[in-house]
Amino acid sequence: MGQTAAYIQSQVLIWARESAGFSVEEAAKKVGVSPDRFRLWERGETYPTINQLQRLASTYRRPFAVFYLPTPPKEDLTLHDFRRFPGNNVAFRSPNLLFAVRQARFRKEIAKELYTAVEGPPSPFPLNFRIRDNPEEVGVAIRNVLLISYKEQVSWRSTNQAFNRWRSALEETEILVFQTSGIDLDEMRAFSLSEFPVPVVVLNIRDTYAGRIFSMLHEVVHIGLQKGGICDIREDSGQIEADRKIEVFCNQAAGAALVPRELLLEEDIVIHNRSADDWSDEDIQRLASRYSVSREVLLRRLLIQRRITKLLYEQKQRQYEMEYRIHVRERTKEIRIPHYRKVLANTGYAFARLVLGNYYQERITPSDVSEFLDTRLKHLPKIEQEIFGAGPRSGVSD
Repeated sequence: MGQTAAYIQSQVLIWARESAGFSVEEAAKKVGVSPDRFRLWERGETYPTINQLQRLASTYRRPFAVFYLPTPPKEDLTLHDFRRFPGNNVAFRSPNLLFAVRQARFRKEIAKELYTAVEGPPSPFPLNFRIRDNPEEVGVAIRNVLLISYKEQVSWRSTNQAFNRWRSALEETEILVFQTSGIDLDEMRAFSLSEFPVPVVVLNIRDTYAGRIFSMLHEVVHIGLQKGGICDIREDSGQIEADRKIEVFCNQAAGAALVPRELLLEEDIVIHNRSADDWSDEDIQRLASRYSVSREVLLRRLLIQRRITKLLYEQKQRQYEMEYRIHVRERTKEIRIPHYRKVLANTGYAFARLVLGNYYQERITPSDVSEFLDTRLKHLPKIEQEIFGAGPRSGVSD
């Protein structure tokens, strides 16, 4: 029988479980004890063993030492939920989503400190929006700040390349773009932490590249509005009316940034197609591919510019939504990629460079690097080589 973890505070055990999003029954199953026994721990009547506490730390994704705190720490995990329905202020949040929020806030605070150490306080996002602004003008303003030209956009050969370029353009404005996994798309496609400095966008890596591109720009509009949160890009899902208006605005502005009105109306396909109720899937796909966006985004832009009827839009939207869900289900098995690339896909190059830059200046330790990038040090040389295109600079061997 393992050594008992005596003197653990019951309120800390309760806080750790609840903040990780587990019920008593779920947590007890993870540790391999009965729910009744688990409740005894949380009432302070008995204690878990050291081994059981280690399993709890792994389940909750918390450092083992956190259980020895005298009281629960103050931790802000609040995030406005734009998925809310009237009368339901708290939407379900899975343990993986709660961890993603916690990790994003942690990395945001780390980035603020690291930016200040290297370059002084980070710059604020150069755009500020209001819900009464013209979304077409907001979209143009975003493109101008990100320096994405039409010539460059139509030169991209894939949505993968497009995603990486939009992401790097955002990171140049000191918006951090992270990706997370293990969360169902029906629960979360994206969320943002809009507070300055160093706002953060978090994307669901299960989504398609085109889906992530739109979510990324959608969250940029939230940041400009200073109204970050967990989003529901759908506009007919019954949210609270004030939230629905914000989501509609963010959708329209994101669409305008990706497919500007003036450019769309000058496309030969649009000029020559004079029938608003007769659009082929081939023409829609050709236009969507030209701008590296989804067919749904292109459809919405055509509807807003009155180049497609509402009836045809709704028919094709249902068709594309069904095809999208089938496509997403078929790609649920994650593609095997090298670990160092997975790290950079999750953290982004900007955050990784920031961490490594402070490491080279000996402002942080190797242990800090491992914690901030959520990886073992043995992977660091390949991460460095991927970022800097040269040999490892840290002297850490693989």
